Amino acid sequence: MLSHAPINTATYSQLPQNEAEIKDAATVKLKPIANHLAPSFDPAEVPADKLIKGRKPRTLSSIEWLGSAIKNGVYTFIREIKIMGIFISIWWNNASIDSIKKAAADSQGGIIVKAIQFACSSQEIGRSIFGNNCQKFMTALSHVTTSNEPMSLKELEHCLKEANIPYDPSKLDKRVNLGTGSIGEVNEIILKNGGKQVVKFVSPSSEIRVHSDLKVLRFVMSLLSFFKPDIVKDGTKNAFFEFFDSIKEELDLVNEAQKTQKQAQAFNAIKSNHLYHITNNELPDCAKSLPDPVPATGIEFHHPETGHHLVNIPIEFKVPKISGQYTTLHTLSMDKIHGVTLSENDQCHLRNIAAKLLNVNPDKFTDEQLTAFRYLLKRTVFQQWVYCYSQTGFFNADMHDGNVMVAVENGKLCIYFIDLGNAQRVSRETVKATYTILGALANLRYAEKKSSQEDRFANIVIGNLKIMGNYTNNANWEKLKEDIKTHMKDGGRYASIEKSVTDTFDLAYPCGIKVPKEITALFRAQILIDSQYKSLSEEALKKASFSLLKTLQQNPPGTA
Repeated sequence: MLSHAPINTATYSQLPQNEAEIKDAATVKLKPIANHLAPSFDPAEVPADKLIKGRKPRTLSSIEWLGSAIKNGVYTFIREIKIMGIFISIWWNNASIDSIKKAAADSQGGIIVKAIQFACSSQEIGRSIFGNNCQKFMTALSHVTTSNEPMSLKELEHCLKEANIPYDPSKLDKRVNLGTGSIGEVNEIILKNGGKQVVKFVSPSSEIRVHSDLKVLRFVMSLLSFFKPDIVKDGTKNAFFEFFDSIKEELDLVNEAQKTQKQAQAFNAIKSNHLYHITNNELPDCAKSLPDPVPATGIEFHHPETGHHLVNIPIEFKVPKISGQYTTLHTLSMDKIHGVTLSENDQCHLRNIAAKLLNVNPDKFTDEQLTAFRYLLKRTVFQQWVYCYSQTGFFNADMHDGNVMVAVENGKLCIYFIDLGNAQRVSRETVKATYTILGALANLRYAEKKSSQEDRFANIVIGNLKIMGNYTNNANWEKLKEDIKTHMKDGGRYASIEKSVTDTFDLAYPCGIKVPKEITALFRAQILIDSQYKSLSEEALKKASFSLLKTLQQNPPGTA
């Protein structure tokens, strides 16, 4: 079978099964911290003199500014009318799955898809809006594209001139589109000297489209919360508004360049052991165990019967190398990655990556074997993702298959984290509070009602929300405590812990407590990751894994 280190992104070891097994718990334990771990210590911090600042855009003349304002105003009005028509169509068709799939295709940009995925990432929000069809919506939309149409040649020229990129105008039509997403797109541009440069763009029309869509979505959410307060509560509305704000962050490519640098620093911190150094001994007994790092040996393949070691794949986690010289608000210049994403749409190209890594003839790989291989890579990626969070506080809040690329470089598997515009960072104490809340909520499920254990675990959740949350003196902690206990004994009893956490955050809003969007984004990203696993058949994966290993056994590396 495929063998690798335990992956803790979605499982919880040794959770209590009954009240007798529940251990005594305490609040977050305080432990002396090394001198270099000051409260403001940030393993992902980039030195100020190396932080990409970005080029300033050219100042427009009065006539240019007026013409641009008129054009953008007209486009914004047309876009808002179109999106309102789409929402009316959804309402007219009783929010059927087909109507939302059609809306996602018509909206060009996938903000509607992102909003629905966000809604379904919380059990309380998803059920309040979609009822028992919540999971059906997630499944139906899992393969719906969130891409825009490629930008026009005129928009491309505008962005290239703004960044002062020395491109060859006569060969602009020979550019290679490497990918188009819900907000930006990536092109390989031919330069005047004959070289090539990979550039990510956010076109002016895409920027207007995102702002227009978010404006309409905010309006729709406000209408729903006014006319249907039982469906869209204040917590739900505020959660959506914070989600909309996070999408706007992705429009700023200077911000993405800086966060890409920070992710590189976080990976370097893991290599150099310059970390938070949080241990399970610092956490209460009830806390969820901290995740393990990806083994230094990478992924190992063993014979399913004899256990004999067949081959291991060394791994290096990286980010694209960014060029600050040509980076602006609308352009991000980077080195080309000669690889593929982990998206299902790229699985056919993954065949060559697998063959090159394992030195096996590409024709020997079946689609089922590639699915198993892709799944193994995903689990390894998400293990690194959650470990990076636990020991550096830094993570990509928009982690999914399309934002991970794999390539073979010098015989080593290189896994790239890309599209980091929505990456976030939290403090050491917030990380500790995160894992304490996870464990306390898990324990709360099994505590008897009105028992000392139930009260203790609820108090631990409240205490750690105080560590990570923003609140005023009017915050109603007692109400929140009772709401959490009630929720965990009802719908939260059988939901995943991540969903229970996000539901707890939603319950906090009406009580005057606001959980930082960074923490909310962490759990919503984890829920999206977990939902992808549910669509895979465990039995089919085992069968494909066994078949893949038989291929390796019959064709040892080096014989292809």
